[in-house]
Amino acid sequence: MGVIFLLLKILGVLLLIILLLLLIVLLVPIRYRWQGKIDDPAAHSEIDPEALLRSASGQACVSWLLRLIQAQVAYPSGELLSVKIFGIRLPIEKLLGGKKAPEEKKEEEKPEEPKEKKPLMETLREIPDKVQGILDKVDAWLFLLTDPDTQSALEKVFTSLGAMLRHYLPREWHLNGVLGLGDPAASAGVLQVCGLLYPATDGRLQLDTDFLEYRFDIDTAGRGRIRLIHILTAAVRIILDGNVRGVITKVRKGV
Repeated sequence: MGVIFLLLKILGVLLLIILLLLLIVLLVPIRYRWQGKIDDPAAHSEIDPEALLRSASGQACVSWLLRLIQAQVAYPSGELLSVKIFGIRLPIEKLLGGKKAPEEKKEEEKPEEPKEKKPLMETLREIPDKVQGILDKVDAWLFLLTDPDTQSALEKVFTSLGAMLRHYLPREWHLNGVLGLGDPAASAGVLQVCGLLYPATDGRLQLDTDFLEYRFDIDTAGRGRIRLIHILTAAVRIILDGNVRGVITKVRKGV
């Protein structure tokens, strides 16, 4: 009996550890942040791509579990991509640029035997049947898409994905500066787009424009987080929906 209780105790501890690890993976957020700028306050009559690259800088970082796992992309930097696990930097360049596998000797290709061509009249006779098959497929898909159950399923999918994406969008961000495109109409278009997006951006997008010259003086930064539990929740909601399962069944059967 003592051995059985010991095995049950070990099994319970293992299950508890697995449950804790699962909760950590699902609930601990993956955090992301970025910042960047193009420091070009002077106006120009022409665009100089090399000068823009010299004046640009930025970095983006993704981290998890109190930055014990972290990946960072930076420009300009001697090392474009940096990945750290428990503070140890991984040799990404060596991992990505590993040794190439030796090329296998190509087998001698045997000449293919010439295929017999169908007579022209037989090919022409098959065209109406192929066209009718395509039309039948189109009609079947249109019937499926206009079916109330399909529309309800699509509404469920879009609602679940929208709720998930709302959690993943950056909570804090801004894009400020002056953008000149060297053309009054294009520059006015920038202001128009900013005005249209103002209700959604809540003032976090503020761009002035230079109507006559080229000018790129922009600063941006932001951060957000991603929890995998939201992906799991959205997937469960979609899978458990009867209309969604019905549509999947119809598609598997060939509509």
